[in-house]
Amino acid sequence: MADKKITLFVFSLLFLGIVSMSCGCIQTGSESKEIGTVAGGASIVEHEYLFGLMESKYDVRVWVLGTDVVNMQGIKKSEYDVVLKKHNISIE
Repeated sequence: MADKKITLFVFSLLFLGIVSMSCGCIQTGSESKEIGTVAGGASIVEHEYLFGLMESKYDVRVWVLGTDVVNMQGIKKSEYDVVLKKHNISIE
C-alpha cells in the first residue's frame, strides 16, 4: 500500500514537471526597455520562465510617427536581434 502511494506521488511530481516545462506558461519575471520619442522608437519586453530551462521570449514593438512598423510577440533572441539590426536600433 505504501509503495503505491510513493509511486503515485512520484508520477504526480513528474507529470507536474513535464506540464510546467512543456507549456511554458509559468513565467517568473519580465524586463522592459524602451527608447525613442513619439516620432519613433522601440519597446522590448523580455519574458523569463521557471527554472531558466526555457529560452526567454521577447515582445518587440517598433514605431515611426505613431505607426507600428513592427509588433511581434513571443519571438526568440535570434529573431529579436534581426529586427533590431534591420531597423538600426541599439538598446543597452
